[in-house]
Amino acid sequence: MIKRKLKELKITRENKSKLANILLPEDIVVTDDLKEAVTDKDILVLAVPSKAVRSVSKSLKDIVKDNQIIVNVAKRTRRRYFSNYDRYYRRRIER
Repeated sequence: MIKRKLKELKITRENKSKLANILLPEDIVVTDDLKEAVTDKDILVLAVPSKAVRSVSKSLKDIVKDNQIIVNVAKRTRRRYFSNYDRYYRRRIER
């Protein structure tokens, strides 16, 4: 199912069920390879459901470089971490 949706998104540049009639710009690469997605990027936008932030952060542990900036845009992130994103996510990635 996910592979089929990924293939469709690569071909049509549109997520018909979530953002019908909105096309992804050609300079956005559609991939399911995390390493490919983050390699040689200065800023990473972590746009995953809040329940997936921890697991995705752990997956990034050996891929992200020290000079890369990670911006988390997940909804419902715990309020107490708002002022300490960097320290919070570094701790999560290191675990």
